Amino acid sequence: MVVELERIPNLQRQLQIQESISIELTAQRDTLLETVKLQREQVDLSKEALIAQKELMAVQAENCKKQIEAAKPSFWHRIGTHFTAFGIGAVIAAVLVLVL
Repeated sequence: MVVELERIPNLQRQLQIQESISIELTAQRDTLLETVKLQREQVDLSKEALIAQKELMAVQAENCKKQIEAAKPSFWHRIGTHFTAFGIGAVIAAVLVLVL
C-alpha cells in the first residue's frame, strides 16, 4: 500500500507529461492539416495555370500557322512574277535582236 502511495506523484507527473504531449500532437496535427489544405489549393491552382498555358500555346500555334501562310506568296502572285520576268526577258531579247 505504501508503494502504491509513493507511485501516485510519479503517475501524476506522467499524466501531466502525456497531456502536454497530447496537446502538442494536436497542434502538430492541426498544422499538418492546414499545410495539406494549402498544398491542395496550390495543386489546383497549378492545374488551372497549366490548362490556361495549354490553351495559350494552342492559340499561339494557330497564329504562327496563319503567319506562315500569310508570308508564303500565293499561286497568282507567283504567276504574275513569272509573267513579269518573262515580259522583261522578252523585251531584253527584242532589244538585243534589234541592236544586232
